[in-house]
Amino acid sequence: MIGLKRNKRGDMVLTIDSYVDIDSTPDIQSDYFDCIYINTKSERAFHAILFGASPILSYKCSYKPIFVNMALSGKDQIIDYIIDAYVSDMSNEKVYEIIDKIKAAKEKYGIKQEVVRPTQPNQLFSNILRYLLSRDQRILTHRLMEKSSLGYINPIFEHYHSISLFHLAEMFSFIDTLEEYGALRKHKYLIKEHLCPKCNHSHLLYTECCPKCGSSNLKIQNIIHHFSCANVAPESAYNVGGMLICPKCHKRLRHIGVDYDRPAVIYSCNDCENSFTTPITKSTCCYCESTYPVNALVPRDVEDYEITDEGIRALTQSGMLFSNMTNTYDNYMEFSLLQNRLRRQLLETYRDDQISVIVGKIWILNPKQETIKIKDAIQAKFCRLFNSHKVSYNNNIFYVTYTAFDEKSEMEAQQHLSREMSKAIRKVSNMIEPDEIICCVLNTKHKGMSGQYDDFFDKMNFIELTPDDYCTYSENPITDEETVKQQKERLDIAPEEDETDKALKKVKLYKDLVGILIAIAGILVLIVILALTILR
Repeated sequence: MIGLKRNKRGDMVLTIDSYVDIDSTPDIQSDYFDCIYINTKSERAFHAILFGASPILSYKCSYKPIFVNMALSGKDQIIDYIIDAYVSDMSNEKVYEIIDKIKAAKEKYGIKQEVVRPTQPNQLFSNILRYLLSRDQRILTHRLMEKSSLGYINPIFEHYHSISLFHLAEMFSFIDTLEEYGALRKHKYLIKEHLCPKCNHSHLLYTECCPKCGSSNLKIQNIIHHFSCANVAPESAYNVGGMLICPKCHKRLRHIGVDYDRPAVIYSCNDCENSFTTPITKSTCCYCESTYPVNALVPRDVEDYEITDEGIRALTQSGMLFSNMTNTYDNYMEFSLLQNRLRRQLLETYRDDQISVIVGKIWILNPKQETIKIKDAIQAKFCRLFNSHKVSYNNNIFYVTYTAFDEKSEMEAQQHLSREMSKAIRKVSNMIEPDEIICCVLNTKHKGMSGQYDDFFDKMNFIELTPDDYCTYSENPITDEETVKQQKERLDIAPEEDETDKALKKVKLYKDLVGILIAIAGILVLIVILALTILR
């Protein structure tokens, strides 16, 4: 049940004792109440109620003070970071003080009421940051948490990750992007941890394994060095009836440090009987059960971040950090996020499981051979046409991405994506202007080409002078049933010279001409001097 009641000071309190989706309840509007009180003693009911009346998820409850019955205090350490206080009575000075502080912080940072529920991870992340600001917290702190997937994580992020609202890679990309934008800056370094390359979890089991067969069924024994005859062998070779007898000279070894020493240990594999001094270490992820060598683990610096003034402006003034396309199409990503995703895929590959990244680019040229903005309607259609690919848009270029894990799939992927792009540009040929040209090209970061990532990502920002395919305006765009016939004639995009370039060329020509005239004059002077010398 839900109810509205004023406390003794006059604050309107929304009291909830069982689950209800506040956003779907027309009788309750955001301006009807000032704060929320969850009045239940059941921990299970509490979690359900919080989901429906969350100050982060619910747009009607967004960033409003939230209080919980004192009976649930100390039950859940993660939830404590979302709850403002546990109280038994909503008419006390502690409640009044918290309400006033939150109201002042919202006014200080310009935190406004949300109008929609977050549907994408980046919207949820932005809401979390705005929630922190509404509590006058600019530091995104991390805590070491036993039940956390990462070990070190911000508790609020961990709460929503635990209920499967986002993937860890999406959180990493979001934080990286905001740091690149200057919305976040590093506040304090905590620790470096290593994560599973597949799922990014930190709960790993480490085992020493045989370098030959990979088994962890190992036996360890000491190596004995006999001083007098210099024999070095495993301790089992010396063990005769409980005594240490040298297998080489047959002398009894009595005193360590006098007769012999143990300089090292040797490993023996019980499966393949291989002997070695240094085992390899493997890690097994407790979450996805994948096993990798330790050098394949992904290093991550755990750091607290501070929301900068620029971040506050981006979070509050614009109201949203990401485009409408992101909120409409699941496959659309902001360009910086897409770059981070591809970079992470390339950097986190290991050994024989390297991947190739294929990026398709589409752009439109005007009669002056200049790139122009691709209309939102065309972008939306591309999002639908490439619904199985991650796509993005930046600097007048629409991007389509694909990853391949072996040579065969790479070649097939290139051919398939090339055909898809050629068909796609012809499907929108009626949406461009009659004097415009729409072009496409493929770029590939091949498997096995380690490094050179920066060159590849830099190249993504520029168009090609000779696209793979292009088409002009057509009133009758191609249908799904029709086959694509690519343009046979290559389109060369020669950049036009502006007036500055022309002036510079004239200056250079003048300088070259003057240089030639000076050289000729010098030669003539030498000839005259030589002639006068001969005549004398």
